[in-house]
Amino acid sequence: MSLQNVNLSPPRKFFKIETPKRNNKSLQPSERILYSNATISPVGSGIFDKTQIRESKSVTKLGMTHSKLFLPSITPMRTSISIRDLSDRKSFDIKPSLKKINDEDRQFMRYFQQKFQKSKNVKDALDSSQDSDFFYQKNISLPDVDLDILENKSTPQVVRDKKKKNTVGQFTQIHFLDHQKQINKIIQENQMFKVNDSVYTNLIKSQEKVNLLPRKLGVIKQKGLESLIQLNHYSLGDKYAQAFSQSIQSDDIKDKIKKIELMNNGLTDKGIAQILNSLSYSVELLNLSQNTVGVESANKLIMILRNYQNSLSNLNLDNTKLGDQNAIKVLESLKKLHILDLSNNRLTDECSSALAFCISTRCPLIELYLHWNRLTGVSGEKIAKALFDNSNLRVLDLSNNSLGLQNGENCAKAFQSLFAQGESDLIHIDLSNNRWNKSHIQIIQEGINQNKTIYGFHIDSKFSYVDEFGFLNIVQSDQDLINNLVKQENLKQILEHTEAQQKQIMSLSTIQSYATNHQRINGLIPLSYNQNTQSDYISDSVKQNVCWICQGWSEQNFMWRSGESGMSYEGPIYILFNFNNFRPIPMTKDENGNFVAKMMCPPTKQLQYFFSTPDGDTHAKDQPCIKNKNPFLKDISFGSEVKRDIIIKFLNIKTVNKFEQCLFSKYGEPIHITIQPREEIVYPLEKPKPKKKWAKETSVFAKYQVDNQIILEKAMDADWNNSKIPRFVKDLNDRNKLFELLKPHYEGIKALYKYYSSFSPIGDVWAISKLLFTEIFTKSGLVDNKTLKLADLEIKFISSKTQQKKARSLIPERGMVRHEFLEGIIRIAEEKYMINGDCTTYSEAVTHLLNDGFLKVIAEVENPNLWRDERYWNQECDFCYKYYMQILMCIFENYENTIRTALPASKYLNLFEFKKMFTDTSILSDEHANERHINIAFNFSVQTQTDEVYDERILQLHFIEFLEAIARAAEKFSLPPYKNKNKKVYNEGQKEQEMSWEERLQQPLHKKIENLIRLIFYEALPPEKSEQFELHELSIFDQKEINETTTAPLRVKSNFAAKINQQQADGQKPAGLQKVTELLKKTLKLSKQ
Repeated sequence: MSLQNVNLSPPRKFFKIETPKRNNKSLQPSERILYSNATISPVGSGIFDKTQIRESKSVTKLGMTHSKLFLPSITPMRTSISIRDLSDRKSFDIKPSLKKINDEDRQFMRYFQQKFQKSKNVKDALDSSQDSDFFYQKNISLPDVDLDILENKSTPQVVRDKKKKNTVGQFTQIHFLDHQKQINKIIQENQMFKVNDSVYTNLIKSQEKVNLLPRKLGVIKQKGLESLIQLNHYSLGDKYAQAFSQSIQSDDIKDKIKKIELMNNGLTDKGIAQILNSLSYSVELLNLSQNTVGVESANKLIMILRNYQNSLSNLNLDNTKLGDQNAIKVLESLKKLHILDLSNNRLTDECSSALAFCISTRCPLIELYLHWNRLTGVSGEKIAKALFDNSNLRVLDLSNNSLGLQNGENCAKAFQSLFAQGESDLIHIDLSNNRWNKSHIQIIQEGINQNKTIYGFHIDSKFSYVDEFGFLNIVQSDQDLINNLVKQENLKQILEHTEAQQKQIMSLSTIQSYATNHQRINGLIPLSYNQNTQSDYISDSVKQNVCWICQGWSEQNFMWRSGESGMSYEGPIYILFNFNNFRPIPMTKDENGNFVAKMMCPPTKQLQYFFSTPDGDTHAKDQPCIKNKNPFLKDISFGSEVKRDIIIKFLNIKTVNKFEQCLFSKYGEPIHITIQPREEIVYPLEKPKPKKKWAKETSVFAKYQVDNQIILEKAMDADWNNSKIPRFVKDLNDRNKLFELLKPHYEGIKALYKYYSSFSPIGDVWAISKLLFTEIFTKSGLVDNKTLKLADLEIKFISSKTQQKKARSLIPERGMVRHEFLEGIIRIAEEKYMINGDCTTYSEAVTHLLNDGFLKVIAEVENPNLWRDERYWNQECDFCYKYYMQILMCIFENYENTIRTALPASKYLNLFEFKKMFTDTSILSDEHANERHINIAFNFSVQTQTDEVYDERILQLHFIEFLEAIARAAEKFSLPPYKNKNKKVYNEGQKEQEMSWEERLQQPLHKKIENLIRLIFYEALPPEKSEQFELHELSIFDQKEINETTTAPLRVKSNFAAKINQQQADGQKPAGLQKVTELLKKTLKLSKQ
C-alpha cells in the first residue's frame, strides 16, 4: 500500500489514496479502480476498504465542496490507474520513472506516441490491455495534468495561454521570462486543449524554430505604446526578421499594431518580404529606411499599396537602394498613402515622368521627400509644372539634388511661376543645395517674394538667405555674405544670452561651413535642435536662413495700453525686436485706443523689445523688463529715408516656448496663425485717416428691394391663385402639403422661369415657349419614354394655360408665364408618378419629381441674390457707379422714351430701348456676346413683382435696376478696355487688350463695369451729350486703394455748366438739355449722400 499527497485548491488540504490489494497482491487490470470512482479522504480520517471505495461515488457525501483536484506528479510504484482516467484527454506527456527502461520499452513508447499523434485521443490509443499493462509494469507517470475528477470534466478551468498577456508594463519582461521557462508545458497544454498560441508563446516558438536566442523584438517592453513597435538600429537580420514576422501575426497584437519602425536592421530583400507578408491591415506607419529593398519585397510592397483595405498612410523607404524601376512601380501604386520618403535612393531623371504623373493626378500624398537623389533640372521642371494641378501636397523636400544642372534655368522659371501664381497648396518646401547659380536664385526670388502661402522655404546657398519675414534676399558680395552670416550668428548669441559668444568674431571659413551641414525638414513640425533648452532655436545647420516651421516660430501678440504702458498717443507707434536687429514694426490702433501688433517670433527664454512713440523711445511700464547692456543703437531705419540713432536703457522681455503650439494641423490647415509670410512693412508718413466701413445702406444700391420672405410668399400666393392648381388638387390636406412643399423651392423655380423666359420673349412679354418647356424636363432626365414621354409634355403645356379674364393681360397664347409654369411642374409630377400608381397624392409626386432631377436643373441657374452678395454689392462697384453717375444718368435719359409717346409717371427703359443702347455700339460684333445676354440682364435686374399677369411693371427697367442690368451685361460680355481712336484712354490698356477671353472673364466686376460704361459713352452717346464730360485718360482703379476723398466723381465741364445756368436765368429751355440738368441735380444730391 502506498500513500501520495495530493494538492486540492482551494482550500489546500492533503489526501491519501488507498490502492486495495488481494492476498497481499495487486489487483489485476480488470479489477483496478478508476480515479473517477475512487474515494478520497483527508489525511487522518481513516482508510477506506475496497467496499467503501466502490460504493462511494463522490466527495459530496463526505461533506466536501471541492470540485477540482490538481496532481502535480503521480509516481506510485504499483499504481498506473490514471491512464484510463485520462481516456478523454487530448494530450499528455509520457515520462519514465527512476526505474531503468530498456530499448524495447522505449520502442513501445515511441510506438504509443505515434498512435496518439494519429488518434489525438488517449482512449483510442489505449486500445488493448497490453498497453495499459505496459505502463503499469514499467512505472511510467503522467505529470502536470489537470484532472476534473469530482465533476468528470475534460477541460481545465485555467490554461495559461488563455490568460490575457500584456505586452507593455512594468512586469512584462519578468512574465515573459517565466513563460519562456515553461514553454514546453505551455505548448503541450495548447495542443491538448486546442488553444491558440499567445503572443509570448508565438514569439518564443518563432525564434526557437530558427535556432535563435529568444529576444523580445520590440513586442514586449516596459513602457511605450502597444500600437508602436520600435526596432530602429536593432540589428535584426533576416533570421530574426522571419521570427518577427511570425510573432506579429499573434491574435493578441495583430490588430493593435499601428506603427512599425525597422530602420537600419540589416534587412535584405528576403527578410523585408517576409515581414511584408505578415503585415496586418491595421498598420498605418512602416519605416524600412537604411535596409535593402529588392524586387521581391518591392512587389510585396506594391500589392499592399494597391489594396484599399490597407490602412498604410506613412511609408519611409529612405536609403533602401530602391532604384528607378522599383521607385516607378511604387509611385504608380499609390492609393491611400499620405507620406512617402524616397530619399537617398539614387533616383535619376528616369523616374521624373512617374513623379510628375503621380503629383499631377490628384495623388493623396501630403508629404513627399526626395532628398539626396540624382534629380536634375529636367525632373525639377516636370515636378514644378505638375504641382499646378495638385491640391493635396503640403510638404516637398528636393534638397541635395542637382536641379541647377541640365535645364536649370527652365527649372528655376517653373518654380518662379508656381510660387508667383500661388496656385499650389504647398506650405513647406526645401530646394537647398541643388547647385543653383546666382541667376537661378534671382529667378526664384521673383516668384517666392510674391507668395503668401508657403510658410517654410529653404534654399541654402552662398548667394542668398531667407529673412525673418520669409523674403528671399540676394547677397551682392562676399562682404555682404560675411555681414549677413555674422548678423545671423549674433542673433543666435543674443537669444542664448552668452556674453562670451556675443564677443566672438567668426571667420569666413567657419561661417561658410554651416551651409554644408543641412538638416532635413520634417513635415509641418519643428525640428529638435536641442531638447535641453528653449532658446536654441537656430542650430549650426540653418544659420543662414529663417524657417518659421522648422525653428518653431509662433505668432505673438503685443500691445501698448494707453495710460498703462505709458502715455496715450494718436500714433504712430512702433515696436522693435532684438531678433531682427531692432527693425521698427508699425502698430495699429484698435477700438479701445490701444496699439496692437502681431509678430512671428522665434522660441527663446528672453525675447527683448521696446516701443518707439511720438515722444521718444521707451519700454512699456506694465510689462516685464530688464536693463539694456548695450543701450546705444545706431542708424535705425524708419522707412527708406528716415534713419536715426536710439538710446534705450530698458528692454521689455517675454518668454516664447518652442512647442507651446503647432502652426498647422496634420493635413496643413492653419491652427494658431493669422500672419501671412512675406508681408511688406508700410511705414506711415502721417497720421492715417480713419476709413469708413462700406455698407449697402449708404451706397447707390440702397433703394433696390431684394427678395425677402414676405415678397416671395406674396408672389407665390398670387401664382397659386392665378393658376388652376386649387381646382384639380381637390384634397385640402394634400393641397396644403403641396404648398408648404414648394414654398422653400419657390425662389429657385422663379429664377429658373426668369432664365428660360429670357431666351425668346413673345413680343416684349417674358414667357417660356413649348420647346423650352420640353427642354427643361428633358435636361432633368425625367423623360424616360415610359412614365413620361415628349407628347405628355406638350399635353401638360397646353393644360397649364389659363384663359384671360380681362381684356388687357400679359398672358401670350403660345407662351407660358410664371404661374402657368408652376402649374406645369405639378401636372408633370401627376403624369409621371400618379397615373401609373407610384404615388397617391400630389405632394408625394412633386417630392419625387424634385429629387429625381428637377432640383438639379434649378441648381444650374445662378442665384440672383447670391451673385449680388458675392460680385455686385461691394465698395468697388459702388465707387465706380458714383464716379460715372452723371454719364450713366445721361445714357439712361438718352434712350428713355425714344419710342413711347405717352409720358409715364416714372421714367424707365423697356426691353427695346435697352437693346438699342447695345446695338448702337460694336458689342454684339464680339463672338462672346449675343442678344440673349441682354435679355437675361434686363429680366433678372427687374425687382420681383407680385402680379405678372396684369401689371406691366415687369416690363419696365427703372434707373436703380438699370445699374444692375449694366453690371450683369458687363459680367457676361467681359469686354477689354476701350481704346479711343483719338487718344490713349488707359496707361495699362495695351496689357489688358492682350488678355485672353478666359483671363478677362476672371477680372473683378468693377473693372468690367468701367469698360462697358466707357464703350457706351464713346460709341452710343451722341456727341452733343458726350462733349459735356471730360473723361480722364486713366482708369480710376489704377490706384492701389480707393480713396473717395481724393478721387472726386466725374463732373460736367465748367463752361458747359455755366452756359446752362445762363440759359436758365434767361428763362430759356435749351433743347435736349433740360432733362440733363434735372439729372445733374439728382447726381449732386446722391454725391452728398
